[in-house]
Amino acid sequence: MAQISSLCVEIETLSQVLGLVEAFKAFDADNDGKINAAEPGGILGSLGYKTSEQDVRAMRQQGDTNKDGFLSIEEFLDKAN
Repeated sequence: MAQISSLCVEIETLSQVLGLVEAFKAFDADNDGKINAAEPGGILGSLGYKTSEQDVRAMRQQGDTNKDGFLSIEEFLDKAN
């Protein structure tokens, strides 16, 4: 029974990660594997959120742990956890 429970937890975790990867892909409009300064505002606006350029910049800077000016999938997933 413990194995089934463990498998269910692993499947749920994989499902969450896949959802986050899909979210990352939605933000990464040019599909280059990183989220640049302009991309978050576009997807957030299309979802009906009105965010200032300053708010978007702050969100990106918070997640940009290697300080290259972009959010990689690794940084995105790290901040989601």
